[in-house]
Amino acid sequence: MKKSALTTFIAEKNSLSFTNIRCNQYERLLLKRDGFVQSHRLALAGLRKKLPNNEPEKKLHQDRI
Repeated sequence: MKKSALTTFIAEKNSLSFTNIRCNQYERLLLKRDGFVQSHRLALAGLRKKLPNNEPEKKLHQDRI
């Protein structure tokens, strides 16, 4: 019996790889919206931890420019 396109799509949607791809794309969109690419995510997390609490995070944006 031939699989319908809808059945195949549902099977792919329920698979882990499809979910991971969707999550990664969404995460990249969020990072692009903030002006950063995914490869800088860990570096930025490290910089934020080093900043004192009273220091505004805008300094990170100024340093990047």
